[in-house]
Amino acid sequence: MKSLSDLELIKEYVRTRDNKYFNILYEKYKNLVTYQIDRYSFSSDLHLKQDLSQNVWLAVLKYLPTFNRDAFLPWLCIICKNKCTDAQRLKKRKPVIYTDYFCSSIESHDYSLSDIKHEQEILSEVVKYSDSLNPTQSITVKLRLEGKSYNEINQMTGIAIGTCQPAYKTAVKKIKKYIEEIYER
Repeated sequence: MKSLSDLELIKEYVRTRDNKYFNILYEKYKNLVTYQIDRYSFSSDLHLKQDLSQNVWLAVLKYLPTFNRDAFLPWLCIICKNKCTDAQRLKKRKPVIYTDYFCSSIESHDYSLSDIKHEQEILSEVVKYSDSLNPTQSITVKLRLEGKSYNEINQMTGIAIGTCQPAYKTAVKKIKKYIEEIYER
Protein backbone atom coordinates (compact mmCIF):
# COMPACT_ATOMS: atom_id res chain seq x y z
CA MET A 1 0.00 0.00 0.00
CA LYS A 2 1.35 3.40 -0.91
CA SER A 3 1.81 5.99 1.81
CA LEU A 4 -1.45 7.85 2.29
CA SER A 5 -1.82 11.35 3.69
CA ASP A 6 -3.74 11.89 6.92
CA LEU A 7 -6.76 13.18 5.02
CA GLU A 8 -6.72 10.16 2.70
CA LEU A 9 -6.48 7.83 5.69
CA ILE A 10 -9.46 9.57 7.30
CA LYS A 11 -11.52 9.38 4.10
CA GLU A 12 -10.72 5.68 3.68
CA TYR A 13 -11.53 4.94 7.32
CA VAL A 14 -14.86 6.77 7.11
CA ARG A 15 -15.69 5.10 3.79
CA THR A 16 -14.72 1.53 4.72
CA ARG A 17 -14.67 1.52 8.55
CA ASP A 18 -11.52 -0.59 8.18
CA ASN A 19 -9.45 -0.22 11.36
CA LYS A 20 -6.15 -0.53 9.49
CA TYR A 21 -6.54 3.11 8.36
CA PHE A 22 -7.25 4.29 11.88
CA ASN A 23 -4.36 2.18 13.24
CA ILE A 24 -1.96 3.94 10.85
CA LEU A 25 -3.10 7.32 12.24
CA TYR A 26 -2.86 5.99 15.78
CA GLU A 27 0.69 4.66 15.33
CA LYS A 28 1.75 7.86 13.63
CA TYR A 29 0.44 10.18 16.37
CA LYS A 30 0.34 8.16 19.62
CA ASN A 31 3.66 9.62 20.85
CA LEU A 32 2.47 13.14 20.03
CA VAL A 33 -0.73 12.56 22.02
CA THR A 34 1.36 11.34 24.96
CA TYR A 35 3.56 14.44 24.69
CA GLN A 36 0.54 16.76 24.52
CA ILE A 37 -1.01 15.12 27.57
CA ASP A 38 2.28 15.47 29.49
CA ARG A 39 2.35 19.12 28.45
CA TYR A 40 -1.21 20.02 29.39
CA SER A 41 -2.25 17.64 32.17
CA PHE A 42 0.11 18.92 34.91
CA SER A 43 -0.14 15.52 36.53
CA SER A 44 2.39 12.84 37.35
CA ASP A 45 -0.34 10.20 37.66
CA LEU A 46 0.39 7.62 34.96
CA HIS A 47 -3.12 6.15 35.15
CA LEU A 48 -4.72 9.55 34.64
CA LYS A 49 -2.48 10.16 31.62
CA GLN A 50 -3.42 6.78 30.15
CA ASP A 51 -7.11 7.55 30.72
CA LEU A 52 -6.70 10.92 29.04
CA SER A 53 -4.93 9.32 26.08
CA GLN A 54 -7.73 6.79 25.73
CA ASN A 55 -10.34 9.57 25.95
CA VAL A 56 -8.53 11.51 23.21
CA TRP A 57 -8.54 8.53 20.86
CA LEU A 58 -12.18 7.74 21.66
CA ALA A 59 -13.10 11.34 20.81
CA VAL A 60 -11.14 11.08 17.56
CA LEU A 61 -13.04 7.89 16.68
CA LYS A 62 -16.35 9.48 17.58
CA TYR A 63 -15.85 12.67 15.56
CA LEU A 64 -13.76 11.33 12.68
CA PRO A 65 -16.83 10.73 10.46
CA THR A 66 -17.69 14.44 10.70
CA PHE A 67 -14.08 15.63 10.29
CA ASN A 68 -14.11 18.48 7.77
CA ARG A 69 -10.85 20.33 8.28
CA ASP A 70 -7.79 20.75 6.14
CA ALA A 71 -5.35 19.24 8.64
CA PHE A 72 -5.65 16.40 11.14
CA LEU A 73 -2.74 17.31 13.43
CA PRO A 74 -4.04 20.68 14.76
CA TRP A 75 -7.45 19.10 15.35
CA LEU A 76 -5.85 16.26 17.30
CA CYS A 77 -3.86 18.73 19.43
CA ILE A 78 -7.04 20.69 20.22
CA ILE A 79 -8.76 17.49 21.36
CA CYS A 80 -5.75 16.70 23.61
CA LYS A 81 -5.80 20.14 25.17
CA ASN A 82 -9.58 20.07 25.70
CA LYS A 83 -9.51 16.62 27.34
CA CYS A 84 -6.72 17.78 29.71
CA THR A 85 -8.63 20.97 30.53
CA ASP A 86 -11.79 18.95 31.24
CA ALA A 87 -9.83 16.64 33.55
CA GLN A 88 -8.42 19.62 35.46
CA ARG A 89 -11.89 21.12 35.87
CA LEU A 90 -13.27 17.82 37.09
CA LYS A 91 -10.41 17.47 39.58
CA LYS A 92 -11.04 20.96 40.97
CA ARG A 93 -14.78 20.43 41.28
CA LYS A 94 -15.81 19.96 44.85
CA PRO A 95 -18.65 17.62 45.67
CA VAL A 96 -21.93 19.38 46.34
CA ILE A 97 -23.67 18.28 49.51
CA TYR A 98 -27.20 19.50 49.95
CA THR A 99 -27.35 19.54 53.72
CA ASP A 100 -30.27 21.95 53.72
CA TYR A 101 -32.46 19.08 52.51
CA PHE A 102 -31.57 16.96 55.50
CA CYS A 103 -31.09 19.21 58.50
CA SER A 104 -31.07 22.84 59.55
CA SER A 105 -27.91 24.85 59.90
CA ILE A 106 -25.75 23.73 62.82
CA GLU A 107 -24.42 27.27 63.29
CA SER A 108 -27.84 28.67 64.12
CA HIS A 109 -28.62 26.17 66.89
CA ASP A 110 -27.09 24.91 70.08
CA TYR A 111 -27.17 21.18 69.62
CA SER A 112 -26.96 18.74 72.46
CA LEU A 113 -25.53 15.26 72.02
CA SER A 114 -29.06 13.85 71.77
CA ASP A 115 -29.91 16.38 69.02
CA ILE A 116 -26.87 15.32 67.00
CA LYS A 117 -27.75 11.66 67.53
CA HIS A 118 -31.29 12.44 66.34
CA GLU A 119 -29.92 14.16 63.21
CA GLN A 120 -27.75 11.11 62.48
CA GLU A 121 -30.77 8.84 62.85
CA ILE A 122 -32.73 11.04 60.43
CA LEU A 123 -29.90 10.99 57.90
CA SER A 124 -29.72 7.22 58.24
CA GLU A 125 -33.47 6.94 57.59
CA VAL A 126 -33.21 9.28 54.60
CA VAL A 127 -30.48 7.11 53.09
CA LYS A 128 -32.69 4.05 53.61
CA TYR A 129 -35.64 5.93 52.13
CA SER A 130 -33.65 6.95 49.04
CA ASP A 131 -33.23 3.25 48.27
CA SER A 132 -37.03 2.93 48.13
CA LEU A 133 -37.33 5.57 45.37
CA ASN A 134 -37.70 4.30 41.83
CA PRO A 135 -34.32 3.34 40.32
CA THR A 136 -34.04 6.46 38.13
CA GLN A 137 -34.78 8.78 41.06
CA SER A 138 -32.47 6.90 43.41
CA ILE A 139 -29.44 6.88 41.12
CA THR A 140 -30.02 10.48 40.02
CA VAL A 141 -30.16 11.72 43.62
CA LYS A 142 -27.07 9.75 44.64
CA LEU A 143 -25.04 11.00 41.67
CA ARG A 144 -26.21 14.60 42.11
CA LEU A 145 -25.14 14.44 45.76
CA GLU A 146 -21.72 13.32 44.51
CA GLY A 147 -21.59 16.54 42.49
CA LYS A 148 -22.33 15.06 39.06
CA SER A 149 -24.08 17.22 36.47
CA TYR A 150 -27.12 15.99 34.57
CA ASN A 151 -24.91 15.63 31.50
CA GLU A 152 -22.42 13.46 33.42
CA ILE A 153 -25.27 11.35 34.81
CA ASN A 154 -26.53 10.89 31.24
CA GLN A 155 -23.08 9.79 30.06
CA MET A 156 -22.56 7.44 33.02
CA THR A 157 -25.99 5.78 33.09
CA GLY A 158 -27.62 6.44 29.74
CA ILE A 159 -30.58 8.09 31.48
CA ALA A 160 -31.74 10.99 29.29
CA ILE A 161 -31.14 14.49 30.66
CA GLY A 162 -34.84 15.20 30.19
CA THR A 163 -35.56 12.27 32.51
CA CYS A 164 -32.82 13.04 35.08
CA GLN A 165 -33.98 16.56 35.91
CA PRO A 166 -37.62 15.79 36.75
CA ALA A 167 -36.62 12.53 38.49
CA TYR A 168 -34.24 14.48 40.71
CA LYS A 169 -36.76 17.21 41.51
CA THR A 170 -39.49 14.67 42.29
CA ALA A 171 -37.13 12.67 44.50
CA VAL A 172 -36.06 15.77 46.43
CA LYS A 173 -39.72 16.68 47.05
CA LYS A 174 -40.38 13.15 48.31
CA ILE A 175 -37.31 13.24 50.56
CA LYS A 176 -38.29 16.67 51.97
CA LYS A 177 -41.78 15.38 52.71
CA TYR A 178 -40.32 12.26 54.33
CA ILE A 179 -38.03 14.38 56.51
CA GLU A 180 -40.95 16.55 57.61
CA GLU A 181 -42.82 13.38 58.61
CA ILE A 182 -39.81 12.18 60.62
CA TYR A 183 -39.56 15.50 62.45
CA GLU A 184 -43.25 15.29 63.36
CA ARG A 185 -42.75 11.91 65.08
